[in-house]
Amino acid sequence: MGWCVHVCVVRQVYYNNALSVPPLALLTLISGDPVKLLHAPVMRSAQFQMVAICGGLLGFGVSFASIWCMARTSATIYSLTGSMNKVSEFACPC
Repeated sequence: MGWCVHVCVVRQVYYNNALSVPPLALLTLISGDPVKLLHAPVMRSAQFQMVAICGGLLGFGVSFASIWCMARTSATIYSLTGSMNKVSEFACPC
């Protein structure tokens, strides 16, 4: 049972992230960023590629944690946690 729940959460995270790609790709094409990115020398550096990969993995981890938290808690607790997060960001904009 535990393995199935883990796989279902991973599948939800994957589809959640995959559904965000088409709108972002469309906005990127409209803004003309692909042309700028092709000519940017920083895109070819190994350091930038490593940071981009780590950023993607961290984003996937945040999505996983969020969906896992939704599955484990009630809607009220999840909403309260999000609200308290916003309050803490407003109180300490570090």
